[in-house]
Amino acid sequence: MDASAVAHRVQGVTGPDAELTELVWMPLAQAKELDMPAVTGVMLEELDARIADGLSHDLPVPFYRMIRGSFIRELL
Repeated sequence: MDASAVAHRVQGVTGPDAELTELVWMPLAQAKELDMPAVTGVMLEELDARIADGLSHDLPVPFYRMIRGSFIRELL
């Protein structure tokens, strides 16, 4: 989506409440190079794969969970 579609921007807000305040729009490949939490990187990889597969509603949906300390990914 183009950044011009954002209805209202709040500039200069930082801290724990600012996660979705100071948004930056960039290509997916560039976003995956950023320093971010591991879960965010995994979700960007899922998005990239889904785009490559055509974004069909018939594609399986990834489901993530922890079982006895192990990270599990299943397709539903």
